[in-house]
Amino acid sequence: MSNSWGDCRMGSGMEEVLVGYKDPRIKVYFQEATDPALCVDHPGWNYKGIAGGAHLVSKPPRVPFSALGTIFQNIGKRYVLDAAEVNFLLAEAALRGWTVPKSAKEYYEDGVKLSWDQWGAEGDINAYLTDDVSKPVDYVDPVDDRNSYKTRMTATIKWNDAATNPEENLEKIMVQKWIASFQNSIETWSDFRRTDYPKLSYVAHNESNALWGIIPDGEFIKRVPFVEAERLNNAEGVKAATEKLGGGNLISTRLWIHPAALIFNFNDKKGSLRVLFIMFRIFTNFNH
Repeated sequence: MSNSWGDCRMGSGMEEVLVGYKDPRIKVYFQEATDPALCVDHPGWNYKGIAGGAHLVSKPPRVPFSALGTIFQNIGKRYVLDAAEVNFLLAEAALRGWTVPKSAKEYYEDGVKLSWDQWGAEGDINAYLTDDVSKPVDYVDPVDDRNSYKTRMTATIKWNDAATNPEENLEKIMVQKWIASFQNSIETWSDFRRTDYPKLSYVAHNESNALWGIIPDGEFIKRVPFVEAERLNNAEGVKAATEKLGGGNLISTRLWIHPAALIFNFNDKKGSLRVLFIMFRIFTNFNH
């Protein structure tokens, strides 16, 4: 689908962050747009993505946008849990007050370094980690301006030891974990729902409905409904599971990791720490 059909293109969120941060991983993850005129909003960085939930009239105008990197044409394995992610988990644990061997800053920086090594990124990693100026860029859709938007992300790369609000450094951790976990979309979606980071853009074209759940403007899909095969062949199981959800089999029903009001503050031991515990258990199982 990605190569032969040409149906996969870079997402605008990756453009916001990777172009804004001048992140060399962009050259591994994606190919340059075949038409540089699409990227006049950031000359020298000829990458262009498509916004999620965008107004799309037809495929041809989007074909010149950035395709997946050539590395993915012959990739032989995918990582379920890699060293970079483990370090970002430990960085979050340290930031939240867990007793771990190193500081949150050390784990954060190690996570970024390991991600660069894993993907073969070329550049000055030390200059990157000390960059306290670069921020994600606004997104411009050169085909349909209805999809253009101002970025919601404000995080810089450099760790801020003087931060008075730990959310500032939590956002840095989650943005870098999101970049590093490029092939692990389910994990990053879970992180997004439990922490609200990265600050991704809202959809421009909202087609949610009462049948499958209405998502108000300024919110995001909460879950994927049980698939048709499951609903047809395991009706009782779906019914029981739906009852446990506390809502219908809808895209608007929140999971336990995604409360209506974020409770993952730094004095609460229930929310994201449960997710961290699960991830540590997975890591432990992988090593026994």
